[in-house]
Amino acid sequence: MTLRSGIAPLDERIEGLRPGGLYLLAAEPGAARLAFLLQFLDRGLRDGEIVALISGSPPEQTIEQAEFWGIDLTTPWRQDRCLLLGYRNEYLARVSHSPDPGEPFAELDKLIGRHVARLAIDPGTLLWEARPDASMAGAFVSWSRELEAATLAAVPIDIAEGKRASTEWVGQRARGVFQMTRD
Repeated sequence: MTLRSGIAPLDERIEGLRPGGLYLLAAEPGAARLAFLLQFLDRGLRDGEIVALISGSPPEQTIEQAEFWGIDLTTPWRQDRCLLLGYRNEYLARVSHSPDPGEPFAELDKLIGRHVARLAIDPGTLLWEARPDASMAGAFVSWSRELEAATLAAVPIDIAEGKRASTEWVGQRARGVFQMTRD
């Protein structure tokens, strides 16, 4: 079984995304990463799936951005078919200071649950670059596989250029890395 991404040219080339698969979306700031992620979630909602977004923005701001792109998240959010989670400063501090790198992902697991078919994360690097080593990256990859959702995480850089070791580690374990450029 594969899931359509919501981006027709991508779906034609890769024939869909796999449930339980981790995919990275590498793009420079301003390259419409969020629009891509929102289309990915919108396609899932149109297919009757439950979706989730973890982002650096509060839910209200995400809903406003989605409306700008012509995507209704308000209705599915109210129906508990779309989970919108925003990073908070204290959460990121807890991630970096947690004695067990898997602890923050256990917390996210409780919030998201196992019924989510699609998970978008913007930026994903906040979850796996919280420590100087790759321990968070390893915990993130394990968590995303156990979640069994198609996970699309944004990486706010050019993947071919300088990236941290943990991002490179995650990229090597992803099912696919998609490079977006701004034209």
